[in-house]
Amino acid sequence: MNVPQKPGLLLHVYPSFATGGAQVRFAEVANWFGRRWRHMVIAMDGDLSFRDRLDPSLDLIFPAFDARRNDTIAMVRRCRSVLRRVAPDLLVTTNWGAIEWAIARIGLNLPHVHIEDGLGPDELDGQFSRRVWTRRLVLRRSTVVVPSHGLARMAREDWHISSTRLRLIPNGVNTSRFSPSDRQLADRQLPDRRLGGVPVIGTV
Repeated sequence: MNVPQKPGLLLHVYPSFATGGAQVRFAEVANWFGRRWRHMVIAMDGDLSFRDRLDPSLDLIFPAFDARRNDTIAMVRRCRSVLRRVAPDLLVTTNWGAIEWAIARIGLNLPHVHIEDGLGPDELDGQFSRRVWTRRLVLRRSTVVVPSHGLARMAREDWHISSTRLRLIPNGVNTSRFSPSDRQLADRQLPDRRLGGVPVIGTV
């Protein structure tokens, strides 16, 4: 007798699950896949206000988690305890605010995807060396996803993420798809309003 296999469990950790770009992206992907995956979402600040934007038919839970950050070692131990108990098929962490989970999964043979959407306002004048070194050590065996060429360069040059583990998935619209080739430009007769041509209006 064949026993139906449960869909894989993805554990997502966010600094916050309030409304933001990362949360909107997750909702789009999770809603599209539907019940082909099971999801568990943890918000480190306890804010789950974006949960109402998710399809209620999803196989999704929001477990409570004690995220007091007064002791990094204790935090990593709590994260590791959850990972061992839940045993997800994949851990997905987002941004620096979830880095303790990336540390906690070391040695557990747990596949890990870390998404970096950008640096916080506290690093506008430059990256903190402690964070650079942490990313170098913790993410070297993880898949790292970034949305911009600038972050991809930072991941390669500063965090030493190998090209085989780095994924660039740009946000927004790929405008190069709409750029005419040189031949198209040469063949195109641009309208001249002085000659009664129809104006072309481009909108971005």
